[in-house]
Amino acid sequence: MECTAGAPAFAGVDTHKETNMLALKDGLGRTVGIWEFPANPAGYDALADAIGDTSVPVGVEGARSYGAGLAQRLAELGYEVREVVRPRREQRRRGKTDEIDALAACDNLAAGRSMPAKEMEGGAAALRWLMVAREQEVAHMTRLACCMDSMLVTAPYGVRERWRGLEGAALMRAVAAGRPKDAAGRTMREVAKSWLGAEARAGRLEAEILELMARSYPALIGAPCVGAISGARIVLAAGSNPSRLGGEAAFSMLCGTSPVPASSGNTVRHRLNRGGNRQANRAVHEIARARMSHDPRTKAYIARKMSEGKTKREAVRCLCRYIAREIYRLLTGPQEPPCDQSALAERRKACGLTQRQAAEGAGITRAKVGGLERLAEFDTESLLRYDAFLREVEAEKGLDSI
Repeated sequence: MECTAGAPAFAGVDTHKETNMLALKDGLGRTVGIWEFPANPAGYDALADAIGDTSVPVGVEGARSYGAGLAQRLAELGYEVREVVRPRREQRRRGKTDEIDALAACDNLAAGRSMPAKEMEGGAAALRWLMVAREQEVAHMTRLACCMDSMLVTAPYGVRERWRGLEGAALMRAVAAGRPKDAAGRTMREVAKSWLGAEARAGRLEAEILELMARSYPALIGAPCVGAISGARIVLAAGSNPSRLGGEAAFSMLCGTSPVPASSGNTVRHRLNRGGNRQANRAVHEIARARMSHDPRTKAYIARKMSEGKTKREAVRCLCRYIAREIYRLLTGPQEPPCDQSALAERRKACGLTQRQAAEGAGITRAKVGGLERLAEFDTESLLRYDAFLREVEAEKGLDSI
């Protein structure tokens, strides 16, 4: 459908599995035209030709779901692609059609209710696929564990007594190693074998995720208590272009860690944010809990906040806000490792040091030295201390750093 109006100034697209609906409006808000295109490469190019001018911003609803292919193609052709939010419920009073949704995307774009589309390129794209596979394996393990618990409850008394006192992985290994003759025991053995297989596959995927995080996001994975899975969840929430968010405050809101005012009368306080990306929020809370258990600075921070009159929950909220700020700076900063971690073992041996001597000299544990050398751990603080110690020894012995 074409209308009489000025040159297009805004483009809005309502995306679906099989079709994409394009709406164009001029600078005065008048409709230039509405067209439907197939959701395939030829349709993407035809939609771009209908817009015509690469200076026209394009608002795409669902740019990371049905509109992912379209958004990528438009970006390749030089268009500015922005993600628009779905129309609010009160805006649905005039009805819902693909044409109405496409026009609403135009209106949201013109009103500034949009943001640059999230990109998933390079390491972030690979992490997405690995995390999807791992989450499936973990979910399968959970279902099998529930199945095993149910069978133990209803199994004959002798079977229950045989495995009494065991749980988790120990139970699964013991059941899988048995040679039962009854139907209940054989069934439980098959469930246990399936659980162990899923655990092994999840472990291999986690190792790949750790390797990819160390290669693509060394600054993030090197932060205290940031593990492979928690770091990957944050990367997937932020995308490969986290600077699109506009600042660490917006990133904190994305993670659900921004403070929400909850004041009344003479009481001035803030509460936990229950919005945002829940996977990113989960990752930040996992990091916070780990630091509260193992990081002396975090323990002192929580104690100081509670001495100021805050409750434990409010102190944790402040900690999560601090962690979100730190993570945003790590994501948007340079991603170069502080030194070549793979050369640590060779440098230590060239200095004639054992792992114990290196650990004592660097002021870290022997287990930490071994983990750093095997690329099994990525702790920036320990890595810097180990590297500084090796440089001192190399300088004393006249060796060149590898």
